[in-house]
Amino acid sequence: MKKMAIGVLGTGALVLAAALGTSYYVGGKIQQSFEKTALDWSTEDGFSVSVLEYERGIIGSKAKTQWSFVDEEERFDITATHHITHGPWAKGQGGSMDSRFELPQDSDPDLRQALQGRAVLQMLSQMAWSGATEHSISSPEVAVNFADGSDLSWGGMQAQLNLSAQRNAAQGWARMPALQLKSEDGSRLEVQDTALEFSGAVVPGHSFWDGPASMKISSIKVFEPEDRASVTLQGIALDTATTVRGEMIDNDFKIKVANMDAPGYRTSGLVMDLRLKNIDATWLDQVMIWTQGNMRDEAHRMELMRSLPVFLGRKPEIAIERFAIRTPEGQSELSARLAYQGENSSTFDPVTDLYGALRLSMPTDLLALLMGEKVRSDYLNLLEQLGQEMADDALQAEVQDGTKKRMDALIAQGFVKTQGDMSTSELEYSQGEFKLNGKSTPLHQLLGIGGSM
Repeated sequence: MKKMAIGVLGTGALVLAAALGTSYYVGGKIQQSFEKTALDWSTEDGFSVSVLEYERGIIGSKAKTQWSFVDEEERFDITATHHITHGPWAKGQGGSMDSRFELPQDSDPDLRQALQGRAVLQMLSQMAWSGATEHSISSPEVAVNFADGSDLSWGGMQAQLNLSAQRNAAQGWARMPALQLKSEDGSRLEVQDTALEFSGAVVPGHSFWDGPASMKISSIKVFEPEDRASVTLQGIALDTATTVRGEMIDNDFKIKVANMDAPGYRTSGLVMDLRLKNIDATWLDQVMIWTQGNMRDEAHRMELMRSLPVFLGRKPEIAIERFAIRTPEGQSELSARLAYQGENSSTFDPVTDLYGALRLSMPTDLLALLMGEKVRSDYLNLLEQLGQEMADDALQAEVQDGTKKRMDALIAQGFVKTQGDMSTSELEYSQGEFKLNGKSTPLHQLLGIGGSM
């Protein structure tokens, strides 16, 4: 019995030693990953993450990092403390970490007092044995009245981010209930109910991500005290999706705004669908590298120019498939498309290789209203140049007469067609020829019509 007890105790001690050894080993792997991540996240455009301290223990570790944002004028540092648990005690995971981001000591004292010792941001992370990570991110509610008369009201934030072991796939969401800012001059910004969702993965062999992302905002309101004017947007939705087809990329971008109120006008049902199609994936890689690095790099710019035939060979195009908006005068819609249609991309000739189309439909009353504003602006500029003044009733009469003449000229020259209470116009460009509403029209005539507007 005694030998059995000793055997059991000995086995238990070996298991405990193995567990502690495993924990310490995993802790070392976590430290390596921790330091590598800090290095990877540091960029050349003023953002860096540096590990100030790292104390590795048997079943847990402590670390401190500094997150720095630097521009040409100032530097802003945030310190984060990290409490890490690794090994079998980490809730069945490979490790867990509690990270708390603290404001710098020289931050506004009113803001520090309002936080009452709470971290401005907290992130709870779980790392699976596979290396995949899950991050729960939160920010507390806070309301501050600053000494200069400005105010801040922040409704907090909740977010979730999941990353694959290879850091090449991610999905997550974020919720921000409310943000209200009031500056010292009395102007205000209010944002209500913001929600963000995304899911995607790095395209193999490339540096960009594919997958959908969306953002919804219940309302945005901006108030300017000088003229007591406010602009309110309601029901805002932005959706984007990147789709990979072999060596080509399609990107869809959609915007919706249910209502917009501004001084003097109101719109509703704003919709815009924008699409990029047949974009060469390798060329897009080069563009991203160029924009993220030094855009003045002549060698890289020349490399982009040399790769232009490959880009054009995919037959790229950009299209506003639909832009629609409703005003008190009625519904207006626009669509536009620009595409490459050449046969030999190595000898690009924009005169013959580009195709373009523009279609517009709007209430005639709205067109007349916009034309009237242009005529009024032209009259006022002319009076200012001549150093003269005109009575309001006389100016209004001139504007009405000038608006009628310009509207009649647009119709007579075939720039717009009217049917019922709607005005429409179609412009097409192909093989060096412009067609206005189906009729061949020289460029100089189009420019003349545009100048009269």
